[in-house]
Amino acid sequence: MKKIDMRILVLAILAVVPLLPYLYIFHEGFSHKSDDWGNFGSFMGGAVAPFLSVLSIVLVLRTIELTQKNHAEQLSQVTKEHNYNKFNDLCGFLERSISKSWLVNNDQRKQDVIQRLTRRILGDIIYQSNENATPEEQRQYAEENAERILPFISDDIREIIVCLDYFCGFILDDKNQDIEFMKNIAEIRLDNHVRFIISLYIYLNNKKLNLLLIQKWKNFRPSIEELV
Repeated sequence: MKKIDMRILVLAILAVVPLLPYLYIFHEGFSHKSDDWGNFGSFMGGAVAPFLSVLSIVLVLRTIELTQKNHAEQLSQVTKEHNYNKFNDLCGFLERSISKSWLVNNDQRKQDVIQRLTRRILGDIIYQSNENATPEEQRQYAEENAERILPFISDDIREIIVCLDYFCGFILDDKNQDIEFMKNIAEIRLDNHVRFIISLYIYLNNKKLNLLLIQKWKNFRPSIEELV
């Protein structure tokens, strides 16, 4: 952009410079001789016209460039708006699926399941405190607990996983330029306790989606500290 602007400036200067030596002959006032003005016109036509032609071409190219840039910006804006609308639709659909499940309709059951999932069992000893466990250790024993506590997947949970699979396929696509933004919004809209339980159902029942979450959205499953 700056290079093109500089070229326009240079060509404009070159178009004006040829005027200076010829105008020098009129330093005592404008000539009243028609021959002088005829010669002046011929000089201007021969010396300045090529520069003006090139300048016109540069200006046309510059106009085309600006038009293309404006079109690209408009297209980008339309694409973003379309993606945001689709994101909101999918997120709303996922929220409605969750709202129909026991994760929302049976709070006592949800709290009981979370309590059992977050226990750390060493032999005959059960630890409810996780202060000394690393995030990976927490992840590991939550998954071990899930194999004992969540062996059965109900239809409402299955529906949530199907919705989430489609939702993640959209927002975690490499072509999506707003992945982090959409993940952050989704984490705000979806309850931590709900995401924690769903992530463990996914771990047990959908290996492909579980791998995708590990690779691109590890924070989908909140840490145990975030459940407090």
